[in-house]
Amino acid sequence: MSKINFKEENVTIQSNVTLRGTLTIPMSVDAATDNPQYPAVLFLSGSGRIDRNENNPSLRLNIFNNLADMITNLGIVTLRYDKRGVGESTGEYLKAGLWDLVDDAEQALLFLKQHEQVDPDKVFIIGHSEGAIIGAALADKYLLMGLVMLSGTAESLKDTMIRQNEKVFKEMENLPGFKGLINRLLRVSVKGRKDMEETHKKILESTTHTLELRGKKINAKWMREHFKYNVVQSLQRITIPTLAISGSKDVQVPPDHAKEIANTVVGPSEWYVIEGMNHILREARESGSMMTLQKEYKETANQPLHTELITILSGWLKKRIEE
Repeated sequence: MSKINFKEENVTIQSNVTLRGTLTIPMSVDAATDNPQYPAVLFLSGSGRIDRNENNPSLRLNIFNNLADMITNLGIVTLRYDKRGVGESTGEYLKAGLWDLVDDAEQALLFLKQHEQVDPDKVFIIGHSEGAIIGAALADKYLLMGLVMLSGTAESLKDTMIRQNEKVFKEMENLPGFKGLINRLLRVSVKGRKDMEETHKKILESTTHTLELRGKKINAKWMREHFKYNVVQSLQRITIPTLAISGSKDVQVPPDHAKEIANTVVGPSEWYVIEGMNHILREARESGSMMTLQKEYKETANQPLHTELITILSGWLKKRIEE
């Protein structure tokens, strides 16, 4: 595929905070008008202090800027933005709840739909990880061209976190050698499960935006709202075309949730589990574990996005806009 020219603009999106983002617009040489309207994609990022490219201070993933290059080359406008309290966006990151993030995403969606070079009837959402949950909440409310859920779940974040913690406890119990023996003798995993239950109880009983636990400030509001919401509630009402993609080596989210998502939505759906792909959409050479995730991510972050992901996603988008 030959590359097309595009222009990139820094934009401001007004929610109840000010969000800063990047808009990419194709520059078609055969356009019939000076300001043609194009289909568009809104990117919604995963959890954490994530900027418009899905980077944080300790890990540069560059997922959305790489996807934007590919998607703009299909003749599609893209919009990505810094999460509130991150990068150039205002607001306080630790005070943001799930529904604050949904509100921000909604304002970004409306900004995109109202842009003079966007066809408001041909807007897609691509959400990664937590962004897939937020995307489903919006697709439950707005008639979109399509929804893409990358590394998404078909359960509440509470269930996901319990499963992830249980994996850690099991890995600790099964560690070989002296470390494993000490963990078992000191009943580290048993104490860990008890601490987790107590922490969840404190969070659910709290009323403040943040809590300080073990000397660390956490976003209690965000966790409370996630714990009370199950994305399945939204999936069961989604009638638009939906694409769910997971990786076989995703240890954060069960890969078979891609199939569950596709089977839960009401509208036409497709699902794929890409062999060898991890949660950050790269090829993982080894079977990962929860205890070595950061090491794995740092080792694979500089790799290109998985080639099969690019093939599936670009093919699906082209098919949708040509219908």
